[in-house]
Amino acid sequence: MKIQYITVRNGDLKNLPPDEVTFLVLATDFANELSFLINAILASLPINEPKPNWLGAIHVSQELFYAELAAGKLYEAWQTIEKKYHGTALSKKYYGKLSPEGRKHYDRLKSYFSNPNNHIKILRNNHAFHSQSDDILPVIHDTPDEREMRIILGRSFTNTFFEFSSAIMHTSMLGSDTKMPHKHAQTLVAGEIIPLSMAYLGFIHAFGVALFSDIPHESGDLGSVESVKTRKVTLPFFIRK
Repeated sequence: MKIQYITVRNGDLKNLPPDEVTFLVLATDFANELSFLINAILASLPINEPKPNWLGAIHVSQELFYAELAAGKLYEAWQTIEKKYHGTALSKKYYGKLSPEGRKHYDRLKSYFSNPNNHIKILRNNHAFHSQSDDILPVIHDTPDEREMRIILGRSFTNTFFEFSSAIMHTSMLGSDTKMPHKHAQTLVAGEIIPLSMAYLGFIHAFGVALFSDIPHESGDLGSVESVKTRKVTLPFFIRK
């Protein structure tokens, strides 16, 4: 994969209107964080691993952990758009300067978040940065008595996985909450979190192109790196120093 760069002088950033540079920094930092999280989600489930099994349960839990964080970050990123893009009239200045694809990404985000009961908001408020204790006992009550509640023990504390608590909390997230009708992790992750995160990244890219087109900048090549296909990489749980 060929890697390139764009640079601008800090003095040129200083000369931007305060609202523009503030939104630029906040929005692109969210873009960095979402990129990290989406890559982690994609690397959490090896395609060739049989399901269900105990190792598969760990990787599903990893995927949902990163998905919760991505949902929380995506919701906060949209709130930044609401306050720093809509609220400062940047949208009026830049919407027409966005590429057609950038406008499409922005319109998708705006349409999704116009629903006050969207799933990303529910995830952010109830699961990403907070834990819903009210659903724990009902989930335990509804789980069959013969279900084994397992703890997987590694050689260190960081290699120990409390499978039973993960199953209870994710059952709460995916099924028990009537406002969250998803029954399978893939429906939530592949159907909403990843596509909406990609829409955000596409919009921010288009915004950056529109903004930097008016600023003196330089570009060039940094070199090449070896990229890895998601089908050939697994984010491991059992690691050691």
